[in-house]
Amino acid sequence: MKIESFKNYGQPYVGEATRLLVRDETTGNPVCCVIEFAPGQFWVTHQGDDKFDKALELMGVQDKVVTEIIDPAQFNSDGNENLWLPKN
Repeated sequence: MKIESFKNYGQPYVGEATRLLVRDETTGNPVCCVIEFAPGQFWVTHQGDDKFDKALELMGVQDKVVTEIIDPAQFNSDGNENLWLPKN
């Protein structure tokens, strides 16, 4: 797969990958990953997904991520359901 990584509004870094891991810059915790099994066939998973730890294991990442589902309405007015925070 082709990946494009953006920092601010500059030109993206473009690269090739078959596995992609995104980490939180502050905590170093894995946030999401993409595994390409075959051209055009992807597994995309993220914190809070039941199979996220399995995806990390398949990538050879030893980290375990603990998340807590929160009420997004407490943090923003639009009630965005895709809000995940690291559990302390």
